[in-house]
Amino acid sequence: CWLDVTGSALLFGSGEEIAQRISADMQNELGITVSIGVSFCKFFSKLSSDINKPNGIFSANRSDYKEKLYPRPVTELMGVGGSTRDKLFSVGIFTIGDLAAASNELVKQLLGKPGDYLLKAVRGLDCDPVRRYGDKPAPKSIGRSVTLPEDVTDALRVRGIFAELADDISSKLRREGMLAGAVQVQIKDNTFKTSQYQKKLSNPTRIADELLSAAIGLVRSNNALRVPARLVGMTACDLVGEDEGFQLSFDFDQTHADSMEQLGSRVDGLRDKYGKQIIRRASQLNNEQKESKDKK
Repeated sequence: CWLDVTGSALLFGSGEEIAQRISADMQNELGITVSIGVSFCKFFSKLSSDINKPNGIFSANRSDYKEKLYPRPVTELMGVGGSTRDKLFSVGIFTIGDLAAASNELVKQLLGKPGDYLLKAVRGLDCDPVRRYGDKPAPKSIGRSVTLPEDVTDALRVRGIFAELADDISSKLRREGMLAGAVQVQIKDNTFKTSQYQKKLSNPTRIADELLSAAIGLVRSNNALRVPARLVGMTACDLVGEDEGFQLSFDFDQTHADSMEQLGSRVDGLRDKYGKQIIRRASQLNNEQKESKDKK
């Protein structure tokens, strides 16, 4: 487990002093030994905790972590198992320092996406915060998909489905306190081939109409309904927190955004209190009427 003692220095001393106190208390009160790693990030504190086992304390601070940790074997790193070890050894990466000095392109080619995190971590750029047990990390994307009961090529019907998805995703983004920087649509055709299309938004948003507009634009520009669809999905990705700083385009209309955000919040409140069916788009009702006629 990890313990963030950043705000405890005035009360209990430095990280090393706190570690010594914890070790002594565990020994005196419970009769057990512990190994503790002290560092400025979770990745290096975990590595440090394994160095002076079974009853030791090892620290690696920003000023000396390269001197202390870079000469050590790369196999001591969290996440480096047999397969990863063999790949790294094949290109002459044997120590943590070797890995830190390797190029981004080489490591990504060897390890794929996990290599990006590993490289950042050994360079002292691990920013993952210490969380309380049970806390959920912020989502990286929020999406939803719908399997259709029949083949669909009608653009208006698909628009109605995407409108429902956009409303749902917009509501979830508000609950999470997030904004979408990009929109992705997914369409599976009647041969079960899946196609995905993505668009970066000019301004991060969670306004349902803006998510819907981006999704429909992707469908049209890619002629995504050239074959009948059996599943459609939408995902809000490249998420940013509503309190984070981000750059806006010159044509951003703050008044309109505030009005639509207020409207979305009120709709959420009505649906939470009375159910999702209490207020709906006309396009969704049109879809239901069409489906009812088709069944007859």
